[in-house]
Amino acid sequence: MYINPYRVHQRLLPWTALSYTTKQKVIINMGFTYFQQYLPHDELQSPALFNEFRPHQSISVSNKLPFFTLKTRLQIEERIIQENNRAWSYIFRERILVQADIPIVRNESLNRLEAVVFNEIMIQQGDGLRYNFFDQNRMGAGLKGSINQAFQIEAIFIKWYQQRATLVDYFSRNIIRLSIFHTIEL
Repeated sequence: MYINPYRVHQRLLPWTALSYTTKQKVIINMGFTYFQQYLPHDELQSPALFNEFRPHQSISVSNKLPFFTLKTRLQIEERIIQENNRAWSYIFRERILVQADIPIVRNESLNRLEAVVFNEIMIQQGDGLRYNFFDQNRMGAGLKGSINQAFQIEAIFIKWYQQRATLVDYFSRNIIRLSIFHTIEL
């Protein structure tokens, strides 16, 4: 959200997914997100509400190295977007993530603390795409803690670059993301 003047920019409603981990520790995931966004990004203009339905699929691989775990993920999103309860558009987006999880405190009872460093690039195409093939780049760092096997808490600083319609200008934002993860094993 914007602080001065105050305005909500985005609302991410529950993100749900089903995951399957293979014997080789490859994670296959499919899920759905409902997302709301108020655009344009210029906080001085009157915003329009965009509803977005976002089915997604991903494949992730983790490699444990001597001092950290390297994670890579390819995620495909089918973004179905409605502007101000009017016309619908479709955008297909690929997200490529590279992340390092560096242990700070490890404990046999699964309480642990890790530093997280990542870079995620997003590219897109589709009938709802106005100008930008390159969508955004998110670089971040922070801390992730496990309360127990089912719950994790994460506090991350993100530097976010997103291409504007001019194709030569970029939004540059500083974001603090606080997340709670709940994993249910079946």
